[in-house]
Amino acid sequence: MRGASAEALADLLEALGQASGSDLARVGEDLFAVAEVLRAEAGLRRVATDVSTDRDAKSGLVRSLFEGKVEPTSLDLVADAVRRRWTATRDLADALEHLGVVAVVRSAGSSDADRLADELFGVHRAIEENHDLRGRSPTPPGRARTSGPWSAASSRARRCRRR
Repeated sequence: MRGASAEALADLLEALGQASGSDLARVGEDLFAVAEVLRAEAGLRRVATDVSTDRDAKSGLVRSLFEGKVEPTSLDLVADAVRRRWTATRDLADALEHLGVVAVVRSAGSSDADRLADELFGVHRAIEENHDLRGRSPTPPGRARTSGPWSAASSRARRCRRR
């Protein structure tokens, strides 16, 4: 990410760091789900990143869509994210996904952080060294699955709504 998107992500990472008393694993899952919904629903993504749309209106829209379906901390982060300026429309979903990864890793705690880092490094290395694995990735990094309006992204969102 560059420019405004990089600044927005940095500010959101700081906000995530200040989130206290939250179940960070749940926040991470919520952020993954919202990112997938944004990738699957182009209209919502366009409105959420449109600089000509009032920031309060965008924040209110995502609050009305996700309130009661995600943790309050997650909702605050998403509402804050849509108020910000994004260089490209895809950057919002990418940033939420990045925040989700950070939240899940932080939820592991310091005792499990080394083990988690080792496991992630091992998986990354195995994929990099094995051409067959690299070619079999179901979705290239940074790309959304687009198999229809109720793709995998939407099914995760439906699970999120049931919570």
